[in-house]
Parts: sequence; C-alpha cells; structure tokens
Amino acid sequence: MIGKHKLMKPWEKWSLFAIFFLIYFVFWSYSFMTGSQWIIDNSIALFTLILLILFSNVLKLKKTGFILLNLALLTHNLGTFGYYSLTWKFLAYDNLVHFISLIVIAYITFNIVSIRFYKVPNNRDIFEENKYLFIILVMCAAISLSVLLELVEFGGYYYLGEGEGLLLAGVGDSDPMNNGIRDQYGDTMSDLIVNIFGAFIGAFGYYYFRIRNPYLTH
Repeated sequence: MIGKHKLMKPWEKWSLFAIFFLIYFVFWSYSFMTGSQWIIDNSIALFTLILLILFSNVLKLKKTGFILLNLALLTHNLGTFGYYSLTWKFLAYDNLVHFISLIVIAYITFNIVSIRFYKVPNNRDIFEENKYLFIILVMCAAISLSVLLELVEFGGYYYLGEGEGLLLAGVGDSDPMNNGIRDQYGDTMSDLIVNIFGAFIGAFGYYYFRIRNPYLTH
C-alpha cells in the first residue's frame, strides 16, 4: 500500500529554494566572471528551479523529489568547474550524469503515475496486478524523455558547433575510445545504455521503497 502523499510545507519549499538558488547563483556568477559558456546552463538551472517552485503542487513534488531533481541539475552544472573532463577507464563523468538523471526522471514519473492512480481506491488492485507493466511503462517514459535530451545535444552539435554545456558539443560529448563520427556515435550509444540502467533503478526503486512501504511519506 502506498503512503500518504504529503506535499512540502511552505517553509520547506522556500528553504530548499533558497539553498539551491544560492548554489546556482554562485555557479552563474563564476561563469559570468570567467566568461564561461556554462552561463547558459547555469541560467537554465535557475529558471528550472523557479518553475519547480511555481508548479511543485501540479507535479506533486514532495521534499525527496524536489531535492533529487535539483541534485540531478547540480550534477550536470558541476561541468562549470571542468567535471566533464573526468574519466574512470571506460566510464566518464558524462555517464554518471546520465545515470543519476534517469534515476530521478523515473522516480518523478512513477511518483506522478502512482498518485494519479491511487486517487481511485478500485485502481489499487489493478495497479498491483499489473505492477511490472507499470514499471516497464515508467521506464519507457523516462527513457523517451532522455532521448529528447539526446536530440537537444545533437541539435547543438549540428547547428551550434563546439563549446561547453548542454547546447554545445565539447568535453563530455565524446567517446575517448574513438574519433570523429564514431566518436559521437559511441558517446550517444553509451549515454542511452546508461539511461536504461538509470531508468530501471529509478522505477524499481520507487516501487519497492515507496509504494511497498506505507511509512515513507516524504
């Protein structure tokens, strides 16, 4: 049985907003002072944070979901300080960002689906009888959203050229094992593979730790 879906209290919402706004503003200021192209991504993070606050009730965001979304944004924006150049043998920091992001996307997607479904008591049995179908559908939805991000990256690579951040092709957008076209192809494939694992963990994690545990309500 799923626990009660308690939304954030006003003081929790605005306290978290202030913390993450300060962090993103520091990133933005650093990019501005150094002339870094990451100022675009930092600006997007600030704008996204404002949208999350304005539509937190619509998205049914609880404290955990709000923090996870911002941690995913924060992980990406650490590229401001050169984190995307980090690699661990065949794994790159870019893979870590995709993995974390898909866990969060699947978590938030499942949160919205479960709340909508459990509003009608008769639907609970249907949900339990088809739980693995719901998990797969949530995974597919999360992976589909990640494909949109890959298309954004491709659009930046094709139309805007080289640079730093989400909209430009630079460090983190290549496979160190290859070069040229194969380089970009290998990076996209590795991102999609990592996305699948992230979506799997996010969807199954939400089901077994949130829906199966009625005591987790935050």
